[in-house]
Formats: sequence, C-alpha cells, structure tokens
Amino acid sequence: MRGLRFLLCFICVFGSFSCVKDTEVGGSVDSSMLDLNGDGVPDISYEDADDGYYEFVDRNFDGRVDVSNYYGKDDKVVSSKLDDNFDGTLETKTIYKNGSPVATAVDVTCNGLADILFVYEFDVIEFSENFNLVGPGASKGSIERVIYRFGLPVEKKILDKEVEHKAFHESSMSYLSGHTYRGCL
Repeated sequence: MRGLRFLLCFICVFGSFSCVKDTEVGGSVDSSMLDLNGDGVPDISYEDADDGYYEFVDRNFDGRVDVSNYYGKDDKVVSSKLDDNFDGTLETKTIYKNGSPVATAVDVTCNGLADILFVYEFDVIEFSENFNLVGPGASKGSIERVIYRFGLPVEKKILDKEVEHKAFHESSMSYLSGHTYRGCL
C-alpha cells in the first residue's frame, strides 16, 4: 500500500491532479486521496482494513462512491462493487481470486436479488445466466444461459422456464460465497 501511495503522490506532483495529504483523523492516519477534477473534493480515496485496504472512486464527480475495490495485503484485488448507472447504489459485485475475476453478480432491478451472473475462467467469461421475469409483478421467471468461447457467445439456451427469483439469486450468490455484500447485493 505504501508503494501505491507513493505512486499517487508522484502523479500529483508531476501530473495535473491535486493531492489531499494524509491527515490525522480520530487517532488514526487517513490514507492518501486524489482530487482528479480540482474541485477540492477527493475523487479517489483509500481506507485501511485489518487484512487489506479499500479503494473508493467517484468516476462522475458527483461526490458519491461509484467504485469500491477491496485489496488484500498482497495488493491484489479481492472484490469490487460498482454503480454502473450512477444512481448511488453499488449494484454490480465481482469476486476475484489471485487478482483474476471469478464471478460477477448484477442486481439490475435493485431489489436485493441478482438478475445476471457472469462466471469467468482464466480471466475470460465462461458463461452468463440471466433471470427474466415472466411478467410485471411476477416472482417467477426463466433462466437463460449463454456459453462463451474465447470471450465470444457461441450458444444460448433456456435452463429453466419457471424458477423463483430468490432461487436464482441464491444460486448466483454461491459463486460469490465467503464474502460480505454491501449495496444492492
């Protein structure tokens, strides 16, 4: 983490970004922050955790976190959460192993249940599953699976035509097991 902080401050000194220096907050040192657009509000910040650290990014400069990455002590990303539509909710969750993506769950409807699952192997998407509601207000739907080869879709099939949304969500979460969730998922 110290190397990352040095790099960020190097960029601030020789680049066009502003740095917010480490400050003492409540008896602990607050990590380095970057102000990318010069408005005085940090757009990238870091927070230490027991077994790693968090990186928070405001991509559209609205003052809200749009990306939350968690890194282990080895500086490899462990998990990430994204607000892809900038509505203030981190609806996309990705889990990594040794810095490579394993699975991503997306809560498109932001009802706390996964709607789309992506599973990766060797950094390339292997398959995706999409939960499609039967109709408005319905709790059941179909699951469509798309198989990929070399990152390109090659086969599409319906796995189940009548499954509860909660069952799809629980199945999707099994790919993300062992991790905690904040935001929609």
